[in-house]
Amino acid sequence: MTTILSDYKKSNLIELLNTNHQIIVVHGDDIDDYYTDTCYDIIFIDYYDDDDFTYNGQEIWRGDSIYLVKSYQDEIQNRIEKGQELIFVNPKNDIAFSESILTYYHLFDYVGKTFEIDGHIIDEQTKVFAKY
Repeated sequence: MTTILSDYKKSNLIELLNTNHQIIVVHGDDIDDYYTDTCYDIIFIDYYDDDDFTYNGQEIWRGDSIYLVKSYQDEIQNRIEKGQELIFVNPKNDIAFSESILTYYHLFDYVGKTFEIDGHIIDEQTKVFAKY
């Protein structure tokens, strides 16, 4: 869970960027590129309000927008951590529904980088189901 700070000073923002891969900082209308290039949820947090600086090669200026990016991978990991039973259907995974297929519902078709979780390969072809 990301802590939303009420005052985004340089030290606060650097700490947040170091600890949370889901935080992005963009200049002005550049966020439009993210909206058209990704299907992830992009949530505006606040504006940066301190001295200009460079972080990992990226210039961050006063007035830049700070966003939280929630990906499907984050969604999958959060649901597993909460104990929800998920089924991942794609050609690379052996599928075994513990009960009737009717006790599951389709959450979403995964879009993002390929990763592995609990021995299951999750890639662009994966349909994610959850138990009711």
